[in-house]
Amino acid sequence: MQIINTVIYIALGFGIGVTAGLSFLRTEWSVYQVDFLLWWSITTTVLGVIFLMGNVGQYVALVKEKDLIQKEKEIHKSQVKVWQHHANGIEGGLFMIIYKTFSSVEDMKTAVEAVQRVASSLSTSLNEERLFTDEEIKAKQIQKEEEHKSLMKRAESKEV
Repeated sequence: MQIINTVIYIALGFGIGVTAGLSFLRTEWSVYQVDFLLWWSITTTVLGVIFLMGNVGQYVALVKEKDLIQKEKEIHKSQVKVWQHHANGIEGGLFMIIYKTFSSVEDMKTAVEAVQRVASSLSTSLNEERLFTDEEIKAKQIQKEEEHKSLMKRAESKEV
């Protein structure tokens, strides 16, 4: 849509500019026609400047939109890298569970719990990407930090 508007602005500006140029060439006619063509050339010049400003505005909006799209692509690319690291952690943990000999059931339980935490983290990250906006994620993170601080204060008060 932006490109169509830009083409329309350019076409109108070109048409008005040509009309204004032709009106300056016709100054040999009677006084009435010269006055009309003078006003017409002033009007078309003002309209040409307005269309030029609109065209510049369209161009600036297009550049900003392209920058935003590029930033979103970079963010998504970095998120995919993080997800890949999560998946590699799960794979490594499962590999360790399969091929390592454990001395007790508790050791095995601890290894499975570690892999489960990485999988849970990956699941949370994917759900946040698909289901929540950045503002909602920030609000949840702030809430979690406040809950963590209050738990730490309670733990410190119990120790004293």
